[in-house]
Amino acid sequence: MRYQNQGTDRIVVPVGTGILPYDISIVARSLVLGNVTLSGTAQSATLEFDGPDRRAVNATASGFEVYLNPGTYAVTGNATIGPDEYALLSTAAIAAPTTLSFPLTKATTVSGQALVNGVAVPGPMPVSFVRNEGGALTVSTDLSGAYIAFLVPGNYTITLTGSNNAADAGVSRFYRYTFAGAATVAPGQASVRLDLAVTRTLDNTTVSGTASLSGLGVDASIAFTGRGGGAISAQASADSSGSYSVSLAPGTYDVYASRLFGSAVFLARVTVPHAATFGRDLTLTQGFRLSGTLRDPFGAPVSVPVTILSGVEVDVTADSSGGYQVFLPSGVYTISASTTSTENGLPVVYRATLSVAVNADTIANLALTKVVSRSATLTWDASQRRTIAAGGSVSYSIVVRNTGNVAETVDFAGQPGDWQFTFAPGSLPLSFGNAASSASLQVTIQSPTNALVDHGTIKIVATSDADGTNLGSVDVQVDIARVRVLTVALDTTAPVFDGRFLNYTLVVTNSGNAQETVTLAITNPDDLTAFGWSVTLIPSGRSPVGATLTNLTVAATSTVKVALRAQSTGGPSGASVALTVTAQDSMAVSASTSFLLQLPVLASPGPTVSGPDITPAAPLNLQLLAVVVGAIAAVGAGLFLTRRRR
Repeated sequence: MRYQNQGTDRIVVPVGTGILPYDISIVARSLVLGNVTLSGTAQSATLEFDGPDRRAVNATASGFEVYLNPGTYAVTGNATIGPDEYALLSTAAIAAPTTLSFPLTKATTVSGQALVNGVAVPGPMPVSFVRNEGGALTVSTDLSGAYIAFLVPGNYTITLTGSNNAADAGVSRFYRYTFAGAATVAPGQASVRLDLAVTRTLDNTTVSGTASLSGLGVDASIAFTGRGGGAISAQASADSSGSYSVSLAPGTYDVYASRLFGSAVFLARVTVPHAATFGRDLTLTQGFRLSGTLRDPFGAPVSVPVTILSGVEVDVTADSSGGYQVFLPSGVYTISASTTSTENGLPVVYRATLSVAVNADTIANLALTKVVSRSATLTWDASQRRTIAAGGSVSYSIVVRNTGNVAETVDFAGQPGDWQFTFAPGSLPLSFGNAASSASLQVTIQSPTNALVDHGTIKIVATSDADGTNLGSVDVQVDIARVRVLTVALDTTAPVFDGRFLNYTLVVTNSGNAQETVTLAITNPDDLTAFGWSVTLIPSGRSPVGATLTNLTVAATSTVKVALRAQSTGGPSGASVALTVTAQDSMAVSASTSFLLQLPVLASPGPTVSGPDITPAAPLNLQLLAVVVGAIAAVGAGLFLTRRRR
């Protein structure tokens, strides 16, 4: 015998506690010894005792021991010996210390799935096998609804009970699943497949409480209208004492309670949890009559549903005379009603909405009006597609159909704004439905003189003459004949010489009306090398590429600048650079030019000096100057005398 606490005790001692009284429940457990055998030989196996206590113990070849509370136990065990599974199902009555022996029997593997209408039920859910000859085993299904059990031969009663939430038609609800059946496991069977066809029912919450007025229980009619979270609408009644009870699917409900006689009412939104029970008392207050008549656009009464909303919604239906009435607590309510009809073969909605303050008996009449829908489809046959020159025009036929539910006078416009559109007729009157709801019109489209091949979308737009509503549109295609013109020229800005390189700017111009991908080339690089020059092209933002630049993109009616860098390797000015630009998809689209490389003229002024006693010119030698002057004079005199002698 051993004295132990009933279960596992856990004590929380708050900080600062001096003394904490705590009672421990003590039980006297008896020592149970024993073994598990196969053909009289002790074996290792797992055992479980399920009764007043639930204990698991591992038996070995030396046996097992466990302390148990007195009572009756279901004993289960299993072992794998070689390739085979063995099991035991038994019962044991424990009143005092005892010794037990449990023989193993070769087991049959029983497996299957829990299914609802052939669809697996996600687990876990317990499956119980109660053996008529004694013993029981409980296993669990997994997330796929599958289970496996090792059973000894015998006749079994099988049950499953569980619950979970599942989606039904897109709505998540709580369900309870049950199964009850029987099966026989015969000796020698290795395995048995046993699927469980379970029954599914709503796992509802029992909602109960008291309907009262001025503190006294009163009879009432109660409507629970499902609004979300899996709720299912239901009705209930409170008896003369005010007591009511109803089984409800968990979810959100609008609850409306009214007296069988009198005007007291209750109106609120209530969320019902997933639980066994949920209490909710309903306190009624003074109500006021809201009533009125519903009529269609022609003044005739209509019997249609009426929605009354003020955070909580109340639904009623107008009678054959169009009349409705309901008692409501004081508040502001929005009343709405709608119905459908058919006009010209089309379904049409008629609706009315009205906001009223209810703090006394109130009359609110509603006149239903047509909910207007405006739309149209425009159709263009692509076989009409034409190519025109920029500045030219083309005429297309467009079919217009009124797909709304009212007659329309349809106006037209075109896009983009720099194109011109002329419509004939300028507008179309169209009925709707199966009446004369479609017609054709001609549109003449005038392109601008600078229209590009890639000119964007051309759209024909229909609008309502009544209110300007955009009814619809259609895209049409007008192709512009391609014009291709390329030029290449030297930028008029003088080249920049940085002391090492001559830097020029080339301008490639696409005067056509479509983008071009071109190759720009220096066509005489060898001649320039022989003349003593090295020349390369440099695209914007990139490194030098040599004499040829490919895949240069030039947008329509645009220019692109390319740098040209020249370096003299001994050559003088005057070398000619020949350039060609060519469309990569057509050698016929090209242009050429040339220019001379010109080094700048370098002029150097004479040296200058300055300082004390320094003059800009050398000083005169006076003696030498006198001799020179004298010589000149003598020569002059000699010439004069000679002339006189003659």
